[in-house]
Amino acid sequence: MSETAPPLCPARKTLLRLGCALLVLAVFACASPALSKQSRFFGVKQRLAAQGLDPRIVDQVLSRASFDLSAATGYFRHDEYKLDYGQFSTPASVEAARRYMNAYRKTLEEARTRYGVDPGTVVAVLLVETRLGLYVGDRPVLSTLATLASFEDKENIETLYQAVSRRADRHEVRSWAERKSRWALVQLKALISFAQKQGIDPAALPGSYAGAMGFCQFLPESALVYAADGDCDGKVDLFDHADAIHSVARYLSKNGWELGMDEDGMRRVLYTYNRSRPYADAILAVREKLLEEAR
Repeated sequence: MSETAPPLCPARKTLLRLGCALLVLAVFACASPALSKQSRFFGVKQRLAAQGLDPRIVDQVLSRASFDLSAATGYFRHDEYKLDYGQFSTPASVEAARRYMNAYRKTLEEARTRYGVDPGTVVAVLLVETRLGLYVGDRPVLSTLATLASFEDKENIETLYQAVSRRADRHEVRSWAERKSRWALVQLKALISFAQKQGIDPAALPGSYAGAMGFCQFLPESALVYAADGDCDGKVDLFDHADAIHSVARYLSKNGWELGMDEDGMRRVLYTYNRSRPYADAILAVREKLLEEAR
């Protein structure tokens, strides 16, 4: 049973309108961050769909990505030549690598037979990349790559510039952002394809600020091309030691590694893994120490 409500006086009407207005503002204030996050990826979704990916899958995947500006600002703080690569040649590090080599000797020998890459080199790569699987990064690879890919958008570039303006001018930021956006879109597409192929959740993969993942720190494009099923279980898991060992060996083999090649040749191949002379030198130094102990 209902009753007719009494008419409101003008003052109560004014208060009700004010209350409704504040409620509407509160609703939009709560909704804006989510809307803003998804609008930042609008261009990314369009570009992925234009490259042949199912728009429904793209929308579903990117709905789980977050706009993470730190994925980009890290590039403006990183200086490859200031990294302490000498830490990997210390007695403690080399001893850890030796123990790892003994623990996975059978798998390493299988990789040598299949791909022609010696165990010392594979272990040295894994040591330098992730401390033999101990440090794989804790950033969602999906969010990292989606954020980097979104920098074709002028508003996103401006957001980045405001964050790094003390380190780079506007032209440098725009040039970097446009170049990195094209690169990241390729990696994001590869990530979605790799995840579909392996039946894994792309949003659950952790990695570095650069979007590299697994014990071997493969970028998605490399994972799609070079990742190997080392334990023969029918799938590739870059967070599995057997798969990571075989994946490193396969990558190096496909990029020119051969048993018995000279140091310059080895350095050239390692340079394709990470375009850094100190990085390649660090791996060769660890490799040599492991060989010395094996003699």
